[in-house]
Amino acid sequence: MTSNMPQRNAETRAADTDRIQVAQLLTDAAAQGRLPMSEYEDRLAKVYGAQTYDELDRLSSDLPGSSSLRGSCRPAPSTILLAIMSGFERRGRWNVPERLTTFALWGGGVIDLRYADFTSPDVEIKSYSIMGGQTILVPPEINLEVHGHGVMGVFDNRATGTGMAGAPHVKVRGFSLWGTVGIRRKHRRHHP
Repeated sequence: MTSNMPQRNAETRAADTDRIQVAQLLTDAAAQGRLPMSEYEDRLAKVYGAQTYDELDRLSSDLPGSSSLRGSCRPAPSTILLAIMSGFERRGRWNVPERLTTFALWGGGVIDLRYADFTSPDVEIKSYSIMGGQTILVPPEINLEVHGHGVMGVFDNRATGTGMAGAPHVKVRGFSLWGTVGIRRKHRRHHP
């Protein structure tokens, strides 16, 4: 029986989707208490910098589920979050889609990417606020690009910058009219 999957050996270069799968496995382990937060962040940094399958295997081999990390990673479906005289919130563990659109009209929202599972190496967030407010929290290792405009409002681009090589790349675009789109880099909380 032959397989359509390419043969994989330790020296084969890892793809972005392979790094994303190992990052998700590490996030699962941290959420289950198998990894302390400091070790999780250390391993996560190494995963994003890994070049070969051997490097990825060394970072995940002691965790349940590591043997099932084969095959491609499929992006989550595009998502729209609306807050019209209300609010939306994405915090904790959730699947970040390749394309996310947010809209706040007389409302507000929070998108927290610190504990989220990235399903694509490139993510585009289109964020619009009209007399409303949104906050997007990004962990330090993410590569972030912000292009937005505030008209009698604020579209904050101060968090723009390079994270770690190999980490997901997030592009935030949009506008704010009499409102706010705030984007901040924030570390994960360390649990005792």
